[in-house]
Amino acid sequence: MKYEPFGWHHWPEHFFLSYQFRRALGETVSAAATDDPQVYRVTTPSLGALRLFSAGVARMNNGYQWEAAAALFEEAVRADPDFATAHIYAARCYSNFKQDEKAAPHYEAGRRLAAGVSERERLFILGTYAERFLHDDRQALPSFQALASLYPDHLWGVSALLDIYGRLRMYHEQAREMKRLTEIRPPSYKWLFAIWNNWRAF
Repeated sequence: MKYEPFGWHHWPEHFFLSYQFRRALGETVSAAATDDPQVYRVTTPSLGALRLFSAGVARMNNGYQWEAAAALFEEAVRADPDFATAHIYAARCYSNFKQDEKAAPHYEAGRRLAAGVSERERLFILGTYAERFLHDDRQALPSFQALASLYPDHLWGVSALLDIYGRLRMYHEQAREMKRLTEIRPPSYKWLFAIWNNWRAF
């Protein structure tokens, strides 16, 4: 399905205000993109794997350093082969620089291990697997909708949901989701800027 950009005229007024506010303060995109307060709440018994995963997320969020992040996620899953979320993040990174043959086993491992992780992780894994590996936005949509509803601070999950709404031409739902986010997190201009920036990147 051809992607149709989501025009500025669709965005709620609240978002324009938050965007202009952060821009006036001179906030950089890379700084905004690090603000996902629960991203490190992941399922692994290995402190070393967690540290590597955290470093990978930092590379991914700061300047979209996909290759550097993928290398760190690879190290994380070597430290803990059952680290489902590290597998799915590695897969996303490989997909972003067109290394599908390297991404595929990580997508499969993430999907296989999804039953043993938290609900927050499981929804993101299932949504990402359907969206990125199966290329089925309709199948991915319920997982990302549930994730955004239950965990609206999940930066990459919400970004994926907005992206899917755009590809499916569900513009009313896309605008409604942004309005909901601005209403439930009005002080978090930094987080909203990160959502907008990540959504534009794809």
